[in-house]
Amino acid sequence: TFFGGLSCFILSRKKSQPDLISRGSFLMTEVESWSHQCQWNYENKLLLLKAERSYSLGDIPVAEALYKLSINSAREHKFIHEEALAYELFGNFKMENGQSSIGKKHLDTACELYKKWGAYRKVESMTKSTSAELARSSPSSVKLLSQKFTIY
Repeated sequence: TFFGGLSCFILSRKKSQPDLISRGSFLMTEVESWSHQCQWNYENKLLLLKAERSYSLGDIPVAEALYKLSINSAREHKFIHEEALAYELFGNFKMENGQSSIGKKHLDTACELYKKWGAYRKVESMTKSTSAELARSSPSSVKLLSQKFTIY
């Protein structure tokens, strides 16, 4: 349900399918009901879904605030993989909104957290895709992320 909601919101933007926002919102209400039962487990997830929905609806300032709240909640509750996911999505948000240097810092943080969690293939995948994205946006200033991380 959580990942389904995220997928709906992300695809609604990438594929210009606004009808997916209502499906994502429906899935988000399920996560919201779970968060009433166990806030510890679901608060950061709900905040991340709300951030993605706000972004999909074009409410950039609200989305930015919600990404930050989701990151803080995941960190506070020791969900390192979900903190990494929130940083990754926040980094993508920044990159897509013309703030590549800040976006790259958030993506670097996501990679560090994924690495700490043991998700080395995820780090490798992000390293390749982020390097390619940065090369497309500013080829002269690209520093390959793979130089920063050791992949095991």
